[in-house]
Amino acid sequence: MSGVSGVSGVSGVSGVSGVSGVSGVSGVSGVSGVSGGPSNPGYQPLYTGAITSNRDAIVGTWVAPRPNQVPPPLAEEDVANLQLLGPGERSAIFDFELLSRMRFQVERRGTASTMSINHLAAASGSATYRPLAGFTRPTEAVFLDQLNLVEAYADLREDRGDEIVSQLGVPSAFFGSIAFIHPDRTRWTMELIYVALRFAYSIEMRLKYALACRRPHEYSPQIQPMIPCPLHASWPSGHATEGHLFARILIALLDGTKGDGSLMPLWANQLMRQASRIAVNRTVAGLHFPVDSAAGALLGHTLAEYFIGLCTGATSYTPSSFDGTKYPTREASKGIETDFNWEEFYDADNRKFRLGTSARRFASLQRPQPFGEASKPLNWLWSKAKAEWDILPGGSSAKRRSNGRKRS
Repeated sequence: MSGVSGVSGVSGVSGVSGVSGVSGVSGVSGVSGVSGGPSNPGYQPLYTGAITSNRDAIVGTWVAPRPNQVPPPLAEEDVANLQLLGPGERSAIFDFELLSRMRFQVERRGTASTMSINHLAAASGSATYRPLAGFTRPTEAVFLDQLNLVEAYADLREDRGDEIVSQLGVPSAFFGSIAFIHPDRTRWTMELIYVALRFAYSIEMRLKYALACRRPHEYSPQIQPMIPCPLHASWPSGHATEGHLFARILIALLDGTKGDGSLMPLWANQLMRQASRIAVNRTVAGLHFPVDSAAGALLGHTLAEYFIGLCTGATSYTPSSFDGTKYPTREASKGIETDFNWEEFYDADNRKFRLGTSARRFASLQRPQPFGEASKPLNWLWSKAKAEWDILPGGSSAKRRSNGRKRS
């Protein structure tokens, strides 16, 4: 979003606005990024003058083309036209496909309020808003109890300092050390991931603004974060949201490309552990409570189910809700884990979004809701990204070619 308005570089320098922030995500695909005007030599003053004088020298007498001498009109609303655009133009289209389906709503119940994101399901001339994600913020008692965990995690700062600073922007290098992603090798995958992260960032910011939860160091002067603290609210964690979303997209793209699939649980486990470590590192840095990561993980998985489903033509998605007032505290819930545990939200062995016993105390998955109309542009982008993995040895395309060979 911010790449279009040119503010991406500002946040990118400090990197304090989430895994992607207003920073790297838009910078790569935004108007001011790879495809931006200033990076094209044709827009430089020297070239402008040179091209003008060059045309004057070679153009000759004007010849008006006849109808049979020009290419046919491009088809309207045709995904084939996306190939003709640059990343910046496509990013605006993909962002619209996602955000035009979203609505924010406040539901007040007694003293607590639930901040909800809803999906617009349009089909057969009608449109209805359906639930996607709902969050009720934790009580002050929960945050005060969590403060003890934040203080304890500070002991890891010296060991994890390099990681924490390196994860201020998009953590492509960390996920790329597990799944082979590279801008030249998997450019469509990278574009897909940036679309997803921009989408998540918009959702996060709306929820953070509405929920207005303070950062740990606003409760105690002894927390002293090791890096500058973002200006937006603490809950839910953007790093946790985007990290788990990032991991889920890679798991979906990798599925079916690793031989007989028997090692897919290991691939999924490693990617989820990476997402978790990124989230926990924000607590180590003194910027987040563990409950922030728990909420972020739930939101990340919910958005992953939604995003992947919309891209692949699924008919329904699974909404979720998080009631922070029910999050356990050590004093009130003896023996119950109050720290963040990614396995409470995802079964890596079976690649399944589900809630563990502890998570079911404060979170829930609701009945599936219909998508309504599909998104052809997002499906086009997903197909491009998936093809980058299917053509690799062991991928589905390779398997099809192998199965099609005649046996001697």
